[in-house]
Amino acid sequence: MPRKFSGARCRQLRHDAGLRAENVAIAINRSYYSIVEYEYGRAIPSVPVLIALADFYDCPVDDLLEEVTDAA
Repeated sequence: MPRKFSGARCRQLRHDAGLRAENVAIAINRSYYSIVEYEYGRAIPSVPVLIALADFYDCPVDDLLEEVTDAA
């Protein structure tokens, strides 16, 4: 089944770590605005950013993805 980036999962990992979006932005060299956009599903990170997020959260990239369900 296809998978896509899960902003909600990314946000949950950040909250679980007790971090603010600013902390993540600085750590992966992105803007605060970009992190918020990813987390709320208004933007999709590029593959290098997805890898940087996975490295930052010390998790596999798969942990930042969710299955795409067919609405039909």
